[in-house]
Amino acid sequence: MKSNFTLFFIGFLIFTVHHTYAQDMNANVVGGAYPLNGNQAPCLTDYQRDAVKAEIKPVLHS
Repeated sequence: MKSNFTLFFIGFLIFTVHHTYAQDMNANVVGGAYPLNGNQAPCLTDYQRDAVKAEIKPVLHS
């Protein structure tokens, strides 16, 4: 009985180790999760940028 369990356990370990991978090394990588800013458009308008600076300025000087 003990030898049957040992064989089953070893077989189970071999099967699970053989069939589990964190990453597929043969996968074709096509890019990241976020698209790049191809046209180099600004993320903030000048008005928004000035508003952020005005909000941060008192905190930096305190």
